[in-house]
Order: sequence, then structure tokens, then C-alpha cells
Amino acid sequence: MGRTARPGPRGAGAGGARTAGLRPGHRHPARGAARAGRCRSARRHVAGRPGPGPVRHGAGRRPPAPGVSAGLAGHPDADAGRRGAGPAPGCGGAARGRDRGARRRHLRPDGPVPVATDGMEHAAHQPGGHDMTADLAPPVTIDAYYELRLYEMLPGRMDGFLPLMEETAIPQFRLHGIPRPLAIWQSHTGPMAPLYAYLIPWRSLDERMRCWTAFYGDRLWSERTAANFADGPRLRRTHVLILRPGPGWDGLADPDRTGPQGGVHELALHDLDNDNPGLGHAALTGTDLPYLQARGGHVLGSFATWYGSRMNQAVTLTAWPDAESWRAATVALQSDPDVARRHDAGRRARGTTLLRGSAVHLMRPLPGWEPEANLGRI
Repeated sequence: MGRTARPGPRGAGAGGARTAGLRPGHRHPARGAARAGRCRSARRHVAGRPGPGPVRHGAGRRPPAPGVSAGLAGHPDADAGRRGAGPAPGCGGAARGRDRGARRRHLRPDGPVPVATDGMEHAAHQPGGHDMTADLAPPVTIDAYYELRLYEMLPGRMDGFLPLMEETAIPQFRLHGIPRPLAIWQSHTGPMAPLYAYLIPWRSLDERMRCWTAFYGDRLWSERTAANFADGPRLRRTHVLILRPGPGWDGLADPDRTGPQGGVHELALHDLDNDNPGLGHAALTGTDLPYLQARGGHVLGSFATWYGSRMNQAVTLTAWPDAESWRAATVALQSDPDVARRHDAGRRARGTTLLRGSAVHLMRPLPGWEPEANLGRI
């Protein structure tokens, strides 16, 4: 039932020509020195940018807190992307190995940051201390991020986890400036089930870093988490996705929908063609999502993955009256010949499949945590 995930290849490995007079695997000394200099300089500026991978911990380890990677407890960026930021542009494998883990330092970029521009966005465009905006793109002005947290629970361990979140985490969110979640869900259907999930809006990644640093530095949270996990681990794995509003979301807004949205909610993680993610979003928001919305679904949100476990994903949230209405609309979408023709035309025009597969979870919002229609954007 539903769509199945069939992720496609993520890109070919890089190869390089050998340098005359050097054995395979050796680098030219002068080139290596210059490369190392670039890496050290670049790391000073981009180390604060979280990498795209997931935050994960094994089932046999007791995490210090939900969403914190083992070995990074208390680190300001322990809950963002993968373990430590990715390598700076131009760094080799050795540099990547040295830079993993909690040794990363999170520094502000040199020079003034435009008022309307996120500091991390500004830093991302300043590798090596050289202003790359003329070569790449100007600093990006973004006024909306969404943080989607997905907790894969161990079987039978959800019930004991809920009081920790409701009685400790949510009140601590308010205390440390973390915005109220737009929704909190439980799911027992999907590849990550049993699943606990929530969505938080942010104005900037700098604000997010400040608030989570204060939250994880609070001894009350650490003590109550340790007590809650005293009889064994509860989480199999944690995923933290930083999202931006996807192209086409505004066009799917339904002004006639108001108030909290109950029922069954579909969370879909769509793998897009790595070279044409924008076209993948266009296929979703121009064909699939309007089709589902015309058959009773309400698109709560459509997002682009900014950081997360699988980059160039589209993430969609759709509310349905019940599971049967979701099933009927999904089956109709998959078997509609006109939809198939439109997707085939995109494949022929681009020579590739724009939508590579979807991982689907059916969730129910917890009482009192139902999201507003259109996630309150209109």
C-alpha cells in the first residue's frame, strides 16, 4: 500500500589524473601545502554550518537526550545534521577524517553580516576567507526554516517516552526560547515506525543554535532524561531535518481551510534527481499534490531539505480525514494514465527520473498538538 522508497544513485565517484613522476596516491608537495592552507582557512569560516547527514545512535547506547548524537552531548550543534560539519571545499579525505566529531569549533564569519541574512548563510559563502559571492552566489536571505525531528522508537518504549516530552521537554522549550512545535505526531505505519515526530519553526539557524545550546546545557533536562532512560534505551535512531519552504507550496495553500487539522497525516520523504531537484519539486507541486488535494487531501506543507539524512529530498505533509480516503486517493494517483503520461514526458525531456521514490508514514497528531491548516501560513 502506498508508495515505496526506491532511491536512485546519488552520483558517480570522482576520479583524478595521476601527476607525472609521483606514485599513485601521492600528492605534489607544493600543491598539498597550498591545499592544506586552504582547508585550514576555510574551516575557520564554514565550520559552523551543519552537514547534511543524519544524527544517529545505536540501539545499544543510551543517548544523553533525544536528538543528541552519542559523543556530542552538550555540543552546540549536536542535534544538527550529521556528527560535525562537513569538510571545507577543497579538503581531502585526511582532512575530513581529522575534522569529524566534537572537535569542530563554531565561529562567526569574519566581517559584518547583512542584517537580513542568516549568519550561517553568510559564512557558507566565505570559504577560505575569500569572498566567493562574485564567483558563486550572493548571501541568501531566508526568513523561515523548519526543523523536523523524527525519533525511531524501540518497540514497546513509546509510552514511557511521552511523559518526558510532555512534562519536561515542552516546558523547557518555552524556558529557553524554542518555539512551540507546530505539531506533534505518533506513527505506527511506515519504515521508521514506531515513530515520534514534531515540527518547529525558526527564523534563523543562529537563533536555533542559541536556543538548543541553552536547552541542552540545562541540568534539569539531563537529569530527567537520565532517570527516564534508567531502565534501558528508548530510541533506535534519531533524524534531524532542517527544511525550507519548498517551491510551489504557496500555490497549494487552501484559504477555505481553517483551524486545527485532525485525522490521518501523511509524511512523505521524496527522493529527487540529484541534478534536477527543482524540477522534482515542480513535478510534485504541479501534478501529484494538486491531484491528491482534489481528492480530499489538504497539503499542510511542502519543503525542500536544507540539511538532513538524504539531501535533495522533498518533504510533504498532507492531512486526510481517515486512512481509507488516503488509500483511495493514492491508488488513484498511481494508476491514473494522465499522471503517468506527464511523468513520462518529464523523463523523456530530461533523460532521467525526477522523482526516485518515496518513504511514506501515516501519522496521527497527539491531542492538543494538531497543526493549523496550511501550518498557519495564511
